[in-house]
Amino acid sequence: MANYQSSILTDAIGILTDRFNKHELRPGFFGATQAFLKYRDYTVPNLSDIRKSPQRTTTVKYLARTTQDPVTARGCTITAALGDSGTSNVTWATKGFTVYTSAKLFDNNYYAQSQAFANDLYNGMLDAHEDIESAVATYLEANKTGVNNGSSWMGTFDTDNDIFNVAVADKTRYYNYIQAVMKENKYRGELDAVQNVAASAIIMEQTAQGAGNSANLTYQYGNINFMESTNITTASDYMIYSYVFSPYSVAMLDWIPPLNTRGDGFGTTEWTTMGDLFGMPITWAVYKTHECADTTSIGGDTQDHVTKYQVTCDIGLVKAPITTSNETVIYKFGLKTT
Repeated sequence: MANYQSSILTDAIGILTDRFNKHELRPGFFGATQAFLKYRDYTVPNLSDIRKSPQRTTTVKYLARTTQDPVTARGCTITAALGDSGTSNVTWATKGFTVYTSAKLFDNNYYAQSQAFANDLYNGMLDAHEDIESAVATYLEANKTGVNNGSSWMGTFDTDNDIFNVAVADKTRYYNYIQAVMKENKYRGELDAVQNVAASAIIMEQTAQGAGNSANLTYQYGNINFMESTNITTASDYMIYSYVFSPYSVAMLDWIPPLNTRGDGFGTTEWTTMGDLFGMPITWAVYKTHECADTTSIGGDTQDHVTKYQVTCDIGLVKAPITTSNETVIYKFGLKTT
């Protein structure tokens, strides 16, 4: 039954303990969001100044790749090409939720108003994070590279679907191949990999192999940071999808109106901010109103004090620019089932 009517004292029903509520309220795995927030402050150092208002275009500037003709002989007359720079506009999307409290409803309820509000706030933010995670997963898929110079003996690059496929027969070398292919594409050093949660089954199996086993497979795991996402799902003929990129390649920007930052308010209306309940480095805008409402239909009263909260944040997803046609910094790998 909705609207907390199931917990009204006159119904005299049992109440679930916090231990049981934790199962009902468990969050998903937000690895894609975490990957985009990981190096945000370094990838876009002017984050606090990047957007002044929602009516103005947000532009990120970058230095472009240019080429110089090789020199084959010395001479007095020399020529050279100047370098270049470019810009990229950030697309913003508003994410959030609305919750409210009723003063009179909880005069006749097992739970205190503050307990119910905390529950609603948690559930709202849980839904908002699911929405953000879905958006980041969609961004990864939509912005994967269409160029991959990996050797064909390690797998096949499907140019129709922009994915480097590794056969199941090479399952024990999957992450070894990922690192080698990334090197062939001139990416060296540490890598981040956002994957479907089921990939952990392969990782746990292979990292359990050690010096005492006939096959020590742990050598291929030291250079990759794994992030799991319940919003990344594979096709039926794949065991694993891996979106791989080097650090400082992607970022998620968050923005709220200056009105909220200033903490303005008048009459029964207030603009303020709150932190993220899941510990993400995101600041949320809170728009708060008070009103009189008839809440008898949910167990309140004809003249109830209702407080409504709209919690929002604008997010913008960005990736490091590549000027080569159809090439991006995000590489998709797949481990096939056959």
